[in-house]
Amino acid sequence: VYDLGGGTFDASLLQLNDTVYEVMATGGDTFLGGVDFDSKLVDFLLAEFEVKNGLPFSGDEVARQRVVEAAEAAKLELSEKAGAKVHVPFLMVKDGKPYDLTATVTRAEFDLSIGPLVDRTIAVCAEVIRAAGKQAGDVDEVLLVGGMTRVPIVHKKLEAFLGRAPHKGVHPDEAVGLGAALFGHSLGKDEGIVLIDVLPMSIGIGLPGGRFKKIIERNTALPHSKTYELATTKENQEELELSVFQGDSERVDGAELLGTVKLSPLPKGPRGAVRIDVEFSLSAECLLTITAKEKSKGAEVKATLSTRDTPDAVKAKLAAQVEQQTRRARTGERPARGSRSWLSRLWARIRRGSKAG
Repeated sequence: VYDLGGGTFDASLLQLNDTVYEVMATGGDTFLGGVDFDSKLVDFLLAEFEVKNGLPFSGDEVARQRVVEAAEAAKLELSEKAGAKVHVPFLMVKDGKPYDLTATVTRAEFDLSIGPLVDRTIAVCAEVIRAAGKQAGDVDEVLLVGGMTRVPIVHKKLEAFLGRAPHKGVHPDEAVGLGAALFGHSLGKDEGIVLIDVLPMSIGIGLPGGRFKKIIERNTALPHSKTYELATTKENQEELELSVFQGDSERVDGAELLGTVKLSPLPKGPRGAVRIDVEFSLSAECLLTITAKEKSKGAEVKATLSTRDTPDAVKAKLAAQVEQQTRRARTGERPARGSRSWLSRLWARIRRGSKAG
């Protein structure tokens, strides 16, 4: 499943046996989506503006947003035609003289500018296939999800990588809604759809120095449970505060905080003498229950955390990410590599019937 939405890219490899859908591996790039493709086209248009007018663009944010909207419209047109004309009147005024943006973009020029972005999605697909212990030739069907998959170069590069053309029997804008309807309709039925999911991001705890200790690795089959032992780090330590994160970074600043669990009071003793068992239990729906239990006295605390975002949280995070992407495109700032702090996995959205892209 190749899901290229407005703000993120996700790929999942599934094995289908009758009505059993087993997710074998999943992955993604949270800094790659439709806004990145738009930014490439915006850069092209502003470069054309500078060439034709002999001066760089110096308009305000409102003017730039007009260019962004024109680029989005041109992108849609280029999915069906070999070229697109762009005209943004009165884009800016310099020394009392108004300047328009007028340019023609060919599909070949667009493909050249976005080719590296599509290659990044192919690299994610390759990593997902490797994680599942498979090869590209083992993939029998490719399902496209998200409006960005209409771009012809996506089809070409996927076909070149997998050796087969993507499936075109499902509308990319309707795929998630149809999946949600089918899954919802099957609930409670003896012969309904069975979804065996995997953990989309590693879950772990924060350690001193900003390190991120992974307890349950990404692509672990659900449900799953694992116990991790901790010890006090100070003499006569009275409480243990555990910060739980999810992500694939080695540092907590590249992961997302799920919540904090606090166990108190602890029995007094030398550093390292008090031992605490922390159980991480993930349900089939990816709900995380953490149970921290002190061994000698039996003190226990339990907390349930959601590793999936609600639809409102998804929308809020996507809006924030679009704002970040716009700022990066304007300033040239690049995100830290390897950081995947936003959850928007395909099957979580299928369960809710919500789509962020």
